[in-house]
Amino acid sequence: MSKKSGMEKVSKRLGLTALKEGFREVWRYGTGKIGIVMLVVLVSIAISAVIVLPPNFPALWNDIKAWQENPKLVPPSWVAYLGVPAVQQFEQTIPGSQYAVNMTTTQYYTVPVLYYTLNYNLNKKVFPTGLLFEIQKIKLLDRYRAYNITSGERYKVPTIIITITRPDGIKMVLYDGAPSILYEKNIAGEAYIYVDHPLYISPTNVINADEVQKAFQKLYNVTVNLAAGMGNVYKLSNVVFGKPVARTGAASNVTFVPLEGTYAVSIYFVTLPNFPVALATPPAGSIKVVIKGSVYGVMGTDTYGRDLALGLYFGFPVALSIGLVVAFLDTVIGVIVGAISGYYGGLVDEFIQRTVDVMGNIPLLPILIIIGEIARQLYPNNPVLVIWIILLTIVIFSWGGLTIVIRSMTLSIKGEQYVEAAKCLGASNKRIIFLHIIPQVIPYAVASMVFSVPAAILTVAGLAVLGIIKNMPSWGTILADARANAAITDWWWIIPPGILIAITSLTFVLIGMALERIVEPRLRTR
Repeated sequence: MSKKSGMEKVSKRLGLTALKEGFREVWRYGTGKIGIVMLVVLVSIAISAVIVLPPNFPALWNDIKAWQENPKLVPPSWVAYLGVPAVQQFEQTIPGSQYAVNMTTTQYYTVPVLYYTLNYNLNKKVFPTGLLFEIQKIKLLDRYRAYNITSGERYKVPTIIITITRPDGIKMVLYDGAPSILYEKNIAGEAYIYVDHPLYISPTNVINADEVQKAFQKLYNVTVNLAAGMGNVYKLSNVVFGKPVARTGAASNVTFVPLEGTYAVSIYFVTLPNFPVALATPPAGSIKVVIKGSVYGVMGTDTYGRDLALGLYFGFPVALSIGLVVAFLDTVIGVIVGAISGYYGGLVDEFIQRTVDVMGNIPLLPILIIIGEIARQLYPNNPVLVIWIILLTIVIFSWGGLTIVIRSMTLSIKGEQYVEAAKCLGASNKRIIFLHIIPQVIPYAVASMVFSVPAAILTVAGLAVLGIIKNMPSWGTILADARANAAITDWWWIIPPGILIAITSLTFVLIGMALERIVEPRLRTR
């Protein structure tokens, strides 16, 4: 026997030949072609997501600090091409070596001030949504080297002052303080010691509120109440990047409109009196200035600033793996148990059919909610395990329908002459079931599996929307977050995951429609 004929024989026994013929039949129909092409695209995107995204992406998705540079709850960047006024995200990193020195002299001593400056041009009548400054490796000042004394605090963090000078000349102080020393890193001797953790400064108030109020009064002849803080009266970004306009002259009716022009941002590092400049240079490893835009990315962001495009991207492998795993396990169990039930009959058949009847009358959704909630309480930090527990629960309660159909098909097949011939030749029951009966029902089993994939995806997505599945980036959890935050009008947060769920379900429905014509020959004439 040749190698080729041997392989053909093995393929035939395993049902692979039937699968190949079934694929050719599916490709003959328009719905099958569209479905297969869509499936290839979905699988390709899912594989690329697994390769491109980091393995710890679920943990990264739930780490709110990881997304603090992004604007919160803004639409995608491409809405600007549709005529929507928008200002893009501004990010600029200044190397630590690009500093300047200003020697500030008082009556008693001279204080070296090292500073960085950059310009930001606001050319749209739209407000930025926030500011963030990230400072890496802040230089610790070595008082021992400066004064040659051993008493007192040896290392000191320089005072950091951040200001922004507006196009109208008003200068605002956004930050004035010093970071706490959590830990230090010795780079090259005592004079080169850094605060190694990044310092994130996200201004939430105007520190020099009185001066700003006086400047507004003098320049625009309006009274602006900034004493209560930006969060209670005005948004910080509106005050920084806007000019006040009074409609009636009352402070309560003052509003802000975007002030276009060039803004000068300065970051100062104030050292110790008479401190040698050489010991404080560079004052930081690098400084990143982020002025958050009113739009962001391909799919926008949520209330936490998370890039929804990445969450939707990760949802592809999650959705396909959920659907295919559940459908495959359901099909395998249903086919094997159904074939055993129909072939053996008697008590075996009676036991299996009564089990199917009982499981079919148990409402699945309450069971999933109860088990999912218990699993979530037991494993709050392991969302993957919670999903697997839910998937196994779905599998346990979902194979009964296919079992009944396969049983009826087996009752017909086991009376065929080739099955009787196999028995006469001494074939075991196991051999007959797996090599003579199951290959005959594979086309129907595949069709059933394809149709059950959307059901599994929709079930898990529904559980996520109900809050049973959390902390796992998927289309369902994105919809759940939107529901929890009442994001009814934030279409970029709601519509894309819903469309992706619908497209994925439609893909398998189209393939299933083509498979129906193979399983049921009477449909081929229609």
